[in-house]
Amino acid sequence: MMAHRICVTFSAIATLAIALPAIAETIPTTPTTVQTSVKPIGITDLAGVYKGALDPKVLRSRPTSEQRYLEQSKPMLDSLRLTVKPDSSFEMISPNSGSSSKMITIAGKVTIDKDKVTLSVVKVDGNAIGADDRRYPPAVFQILEGGKVWQPVLNPVVNLIRL
Repeated sequence: MMAHRICVTFSAIATLAIALPAIAETIPTTPTTVQTSVKPIGITDLAGVYKGALDPKVLRSRPTSEQRYLEQSKPMLDSLRLTVKPDSSFEMISPNSGSSSKMITIAGKVTIDKDKVTLSVVKVDGNAIGADDRRYPPAVFQILEGGKVWQPVLNPVVNLIRL
C-alpha cells in the first residue's frame, strides 16, 4: 500500500507552470547595504533525467516496520524516470503500482519559484487531464544541491536525484 502511495505521489509530481524567478540575497554590511545576486535557478539548471531514491536520513527516523516496507519499494523507485526538458515541460515514466510491471507515462509543466519546483500533470498515457482532476494534484519540491536533488515538501521520504 505504501508503494502504491509512493507511485501515486510520483504520479502527482507531474505539475508545473512556466516561470523562472531569480533568487536575490541582500547582505547587510557596516553602514550600507550591499546587494549580491545569487545565480537564479532556471529551467536549464533543472533540465535532465531524475530517478526516485529513498532519503536515508529520513528513512532512519521512521519506525522499523515502515523502514522495511519502504525498502521494498526500491525496485519501483529504480524504474521511475522523470525527464525535465528545457521548454519547461516534463515526462515521467513510472510503474502503475508497486506490484505491476505496467508503466504509465505522465506529461506536464514545470514551474520554478525561488527554491521550489512544482510539477503539474497535463497528460497521463497521452490522455489530457483536467485542472480539477484530484487524482493528479500538483507536486511541490524543495530544490537542493543546485537542482541536483529535489525533496517533496509534504512527504520527504523519497527524493528525486539527477542522474
